[in-house]
Parts: sequence; structure tokens; C-alpha cells
Amino acid sequence: MLVSEAFMLFYHPQWHKVRELVANGAIGRLRHVQGAFSYFNVDPANMRNQLALGGGALPDIGVYPTVATRLVTGKEPRRVQATIEWDKAFGTDIYSSVKADFGDFELSFYCSTQMAQRQSMVFHGEAGFIEVHAPFNAGDYDHHRIELHNQKHTEATVLRFPGTRQYRLQVEAFARAAQGGGEPVFTLENSVLNQKVIDAIYRAGAQDGWEEV
Repeated sequence: MLVSEAFMLFYHPQWHKVRELVANGAIGRLRHVQGAFSYFNVDPANMRNQLALGGGALPDIGVYPTVATRLVTGKEPRRVQATIEWDKAFGTDIYSSVKADFGDFELSFYCSTQMAQRQSMVFHGEAGFIEVHAPFNAGDYDHHRIELHNQKHTEATVLRFPGTRQYRLQVEAFARAAQGGGEPVFTLENSVLNQKVIDAIYRAGAQDGWEEV
């Protein structure tokens, strides 16, 4: 039996390119990753606002800055800090501000289900930075593009991926893997590691200071 969590960004070529650029030293030593993912939804009938159905900002969208950073760097966070705000009516988390220590770089991001719609991921190194303009819903929030900037911000290379349909790529990859084609898919082991980060964020939000992942 083949089981895979549907992290569509795992199959989008823009993320393969970001990983390649970082690994090849295009931005030098990676120092900081910054992320944002938000939308506004206060519909009580929506599952994202129903605690019993797994609703909340962190389970719905907080998983994406964490999985993107892990995918690009191949590293796991050691500890996290977090501030979490809860909706009293829904009982779900509606805003989180998170800092994750990966040892030789940091990830900071916020996510919210009750803020104006926004997505962004930036990988900032000593020699430049990479900005992913629509990291998770390319085509809806912005065009499929990433920008590589040099150290002094005097030059930029724009890489575009027009017409990419990440959900279709995901389904096709899974189908090939299910047929024994050896296609790489997002593993359950990877899902567990990502969930460990989210669980640590929840624990960190309930206290002051760092929480080990």
C-alpha cells in the first residue's frame, strides 16, 4: 500500500530550483528563512474553523513554511519559540508567530486564518537572497516565479514556471509510484517529522522560551 500526504509543493519545479540554488551556494551561507501565509475566513461552517475537524491556522497553513524550509535545506529544526492567538468562539488557533532554530540558520514565519491574504518565502544568505512570490498557491496569489538577488541588491534573476499545475504533477507522480515506477513521493516519515515541528510550536505557544522539537 502506498500512502502519501498531499504536500503539493513537493512536486512543483520552483521548489526543486530553490533547493538547487541554495545547495549550489547561489546565496552563499544561508542565515535566515522568512515566511508568511495568511487568509481571512470567519465562516463557522468551514472546517478550518472547526476544532473537531482539525481546524486552525497551524494545521491548515502553518505546515507549509515548515515543510518548505525542510525541503529546501534538508535539515530539521532543533527548537522553536511561538506566540499563538486563539479564537474564543471557534476554539481554534487563528494566528501564530514562530521562530525555529535549525542550528546554522533560523526560520521565522507567521500564519493566520484571520488576516489579509498573503504568501511569501524568502531564503536570505550572505551573498544574496531568493524570494518565492507565490510559494504555496502559485497562480492564485501571484505568478509562478522566484527571484534571485545578489548581495548588494543590484542584480536580480527572475525564474518563471508558467502553466505549472502542481496538483496535477502531484497526482501523476503518485500514480506512477503506485504502479511501481519508483517515483519519489512525500513519505509518511516526512509527514511525521513535519508534524513534530507543529506539535512543538503548540507546546511553545503555551509557555515562554524555547521548546525542543
